[in-house]
Parts: sequence; C-alpha cells; structure tokens
Amino acid sequence: MVDGNGAHPPDAMPLLISVFSTPQDNLKLTMKMEILFDALFRRLAKLDAKSIHDPKPEQRKRCHYPIPIIDYKSARLAAIAAFDTIKDR
Repeated sequence: MVDGNGAHPPDAMPLLISVFSTPQDNLKLTMKMEILFDALFRRLAKLDAKSIHDPKPEQRKRCHYPIPIIDYKSARLAAIAAFDTIKDR
C-alpha cells in the first residue's frame, strides 16, 4: 500500500490506524494524516472555482490532481441518446 514515492495513499489510512495498538500511536498517525490532508487542501485552494473540477494539465501536475476517469461530455451525450430511443417507443 505504498506508492513509488514511499507515501501511503489516503485509502490506506483507516487500515493503518487499526494496526496500531495504543491510543498514543493512533493519535500520532491521526496528526500526521491531518498535516497531509491540510497540505492537499492548501494546494487545491490555489485553484479557482471553475478549475477545481477540471484543472488544466499544468495545474493538475502542480496540485497532484488525478486525470479524469470518465469523459463526462461523451457519457452525457450517450445517456441522452439512449433515453431518446426509449422515449420514442
């Protein structure tokens, strides 16, 4: 669950928290997580309101923003076309 840079992805955090046995260890890890997420939100806060959902490639790289998984424009058009065929029946 460690990426190439040696950092844990966010979805690994709940598992890591449950591994530690003492409340002090859990507190230390929780504090580290807060620092990581704070840094992420600070990077995203630099994006304007329009770019937050679809940043330009250079903004994506700077903020470590993932590339889109779905092309929403083509998915929307395909859904509209599918509903139009059903509607005409």
